[in-house]
Amino acid sequence: LFFRFFIADCQCVMKSKLKVVITRRPVKTEGLNPSELEAWVKEDGNRKAAIKCQILISLCDGNSMTDVCEMFNVTRESVRIWRNICLLYTSDAADDMQC
Repeated sequence: LFFRFFIADCQCVMKSKLKVVITRRPVKTEGLNPSELEAWVKEDGNRKAAIKCQILISLCDGNSMTDVCEMFNVTRESVRIWRNICLLYTSDAADDMQC
């Protein structure tokens, strides 16, 4: 049994029912300056809040806590705190403040 298929940016090769080897293409980062991007996010608190909400949305979409924390370079404790803050806003029926 040998299949080849492509999913988004991943090339997956199934060698048997139990083993799947995933190879990823390198990410194109030319022209990106991490320091400038961090400064841009810090300019406006709404940008930082949007990223925090995106983290919570990623968890709701079924992504694992480990994957989300690694992807966004945050700790589990930070995510727990943001979740609790978001729940406070939404439980107060502040519709315009929901994450």
